[in-house]
Amino acid sequence: MCCGMEEYISGEGDMSICMEHGDDWEDRFYADLNASSASLPQVTNEEEEEFDLEPPPPKITKYEDVIAALEDVRVFMDNKGHPEEATRLTFTVDKLIQLHTASFCHGRQSTLQEFFQPCDI
Repeated sequence: MCCGMEEYISGEGDMSICMEHGDDWEDRFYADLNASSASLPQVTNEEEEEFDLEPPPPKITKYEDVIAALEDVRVFMDNKGHPEEATRLTFTVDKLIQLHTASFCHGRQSTLQEFFQPCDI
């Protein structure tokens, strides 16, 4: 006999133990599980190959192109009255410029003359 939630939480009375399943309940459970999984559809090699396809190549492959595209979007958002989004895009563009600059500067220490010459972006 089962008890209600309040009886269980309060801890009053002894909880009855369900013995109707017997000692071999695990064997019967796994047999039922195996029987039900046999009715599942089997995946063929053709269906597996669909998931192994390579993603398409990116449309934008250079930093210059993505920076120009985001600048266009930033101007569009600003003209449409969304200055907060335009500001976020400005920060994103700045970060991309930093990444682009870091990708070709290679972290070597520059001379004083090189320091004052602007990098080509």
